[in-house]
Amino acid sequence: MQIRERLTLRFSLIVTVILVLFSLAIYYIFSVYREDRFYDDLYADGLTEGRMYSKDVKEIDTTMLRIIDKNTLFTPETGVDVYSDSGKLVYRYPLEVPAPPLSENLFIKIKSSNQIREKDGKNEALWIYYKGKLENAIVYIYGYDAVGYDKLRFLAEILSIGCFVAFFITFISGYFYSRQILLPINNIIKNVRDITASNLDLRLKVGKNNDEIDRLALTFNQMLNGLEEAFEMKKDFISNASHELRTPLGILMVQIEVALLSDRTSVEYKKVLASMLDDIKRLRLLMNGLLELTEASMSPESLKLYPIRIDELLWQAKGDLLNQHPNYKVIERYTIIPENQKKLIIHGNELLCSALINIMNNGCKYSHDNQVYISLEAKNDVVTITCTDMGIGIQEDDMKKIFQPFYRGENAKSFSGNGLGLALTQKIIELHKGVLEIDTKLNEYTRVTVILPIQKED
Repeated sequence: MQIRERLTLRFSLIVTVILVLFSLAIYYIFSVYREDRFYDDLYADGLTEGRMYSKDVKEIDTTMLRIIDKNTLFTPETGVDVYSDSGKLVYRYPLEVPAPPLSENLFIKIKSSNQIREKDGKNEALWIYYKGKLENAIVYIYGYDAVGYDKLRFLAEILSIGCFVAFFITFISGYFYSRQILLPINNIIKNVRDITASNLDLRLKVGKNNDEIDRLALTFNQMLNGLEEAFEMKKDFISNASHELRTPLGILMVQIEVALLSDRTSVEYKKVLASMLDDIKRLRLLMNGLLELTEASMSPESLKLYPIRIDELLWQAKGDLLNQHPNYKVIERYTIIPENQKKLIIHGNELLCSALINIMNNGCKYSHDNQVYISLEAKNDVVTITCTDMGIGIQEDDMKKIFQPFYRGENAKSFSGNGLGLALTQKIIELHKGVLEIDTKLNEYTRVTVILPIQKED
């Protein structure tokens, strides 16, 4: 069932339920009113009967009273029985209707309450204790409210028909009204169908009402902005990765083809193999960078983290870097170690070591003296690692793109590299819920700051 049909049906049912409850309330109120009004009429006639029997009205005997009742009782179905103060039946109209028994308990109850309501089949009855000037009397008067019940039945018919008609009108109007409500959503669906991978620049129209539909369109446009950006980055990534892979592979192929053109000496073959080895190492570094970038792109929930000391990890990264590049220098400028050693423990894994190596490697590579200055500080539930080099710096235009994979600044293209280091480092720091900040000045210095949260104590 479509939303339009479900919305129409539910709206109609809600309105119908409200109308039915309202109609039941009206019917109940009118039913109580009819009953009270009928008992009031019975009470008025009952008092008249008691007054006549008690001789409060002179010169009226039993025969005269029956004549009066025959012509004055307010409904043909009304009957009356009169008992003396001792409980003896002294009058009955009509005669063919048997009088109800008057037990001692009922007699006492009537005297104490003055009046008691009863139901006698379809009739409604009333016991009245009348205190006359000369005699007291107990009057039992009953009757069937035919007119009242006819009105009640008529009211029930009117309310039933009204609820049915209201449901039909509500359903029809709700069907067309829901069409108007869902029209903006249908327009969104129609526009979304026109958006494909080849035209992600299209956007939905956002109204000026600032309602849920407008916010939905705005949210969808924001999602499209992210998708378009991701597609562009993916396209650039594939293009750059293909280029980076194609270059060393092409060089390898040319070197092999040249080596096969003629016989060469062992020394010449060794030179060719050494050159090929350099290209293979470059390929390996590139593939390792791509694999690490893929692993760093995983969600934090899928990454296995464990408690590690950040100072030990930093010294390990320093040692690994110097083993790979003996000509580099990593100088400890200052380190603030807290008394509580737990302030140095973070949640992390071996990827964080790769990120620290990348930071120090870039600093050494792009500095004039191949050295960087590092510092470690732990306070306020975070650890801060700072790596500073006195190198070429980063141009202002490049700062916006340095975290894109394979992107390299204009002043860095003369150095070896593939442009994966900072992109990989940023993703690793984000996986560890940390912050990566870069402060730089062209041809003077670059300062990279890593801020990581420490492990919370249980």
